[in-house]
Amino acid sequence: MCISGSLGRLAGAATIATALLLSAQDAHSSPFTDPISMAQALVRAAFGRLEGQFEASIVLHSELNRDWIRTPLIAITLWPVGEPGQRDQNGDHQFLGGLVSVTPDRYLERATFSGRLLHSSELSSLERAMASNPGSGLRELRAELTRLGAKYGPDERDLFLRDVDLGRFEDPLGKIVRSRAEFQWSIDLADRREVVSPSWLINIEAQMDGQTFCYYLKFEPITGYLRTAATLSCAAN
Repeated sequence: MCISGSLGRLAGAATIATALLLSAQDAHSSPFTDPISMAQALVRAAFGRLEGQFEASIVLHSELNRDWIRTPLIAITLWPVGEPGQRDQNGDHQFLGGLVSVTPDRYLERATFSGRLLHSSELSSLERAMASNPGSGLRELRAELTRLGAKYGPDERDLFLRDVDLGRFEDPLGKIVRSRAEFQWSIDLADRREVVSPSWLINIEAQMDGQTFCYYLKFEPITGYLRTAATLSCAAN
């Protein structure tokens, strides 16, 4: 089932669907009413600055005999207003695509995002170049990120922590009581084809509905948008 509408002015049948993506939730004291509300809050937290500039489509992945509004897997696509031809682009060529998985009790399980907004194509090319160069190291990574115009390289921890504004993620994830950030990147020396994409990784501990949850968030280093959010064992956090 596909629902689409404008991220700016809402009208007609699109109003209900798009409002699910943009209306705020009071998530600190009670769980979400359905998975779409969970996905809505996460997208709004991660990409809320795009409101009014882009249109959105959500696809619910469900069996026919299930309650569609409670399906736990939701695909999201964003494209610029007035450019519907970009809606059907795939992978790194689309403006923004995401897949959000929600637990049966309506908490976040995992979300992944990719596309031009997140510089996915440029980062994939960087990873391939680094993996194919036996002499690649942190110095080469810094040079490549500078060439790409990255704002949040491995030496920009203070700037990244200032700009990331973790508080915006409290609506979908709960009240954040602890966090730890590090720049993550590596090449498997035994097999240089295995590359961990350069990202800022933040592990958080959050409280919602009287429970404690742990998550990890990954942000791309060029403009600092969210790439991945997923549950994490609190014992490992």
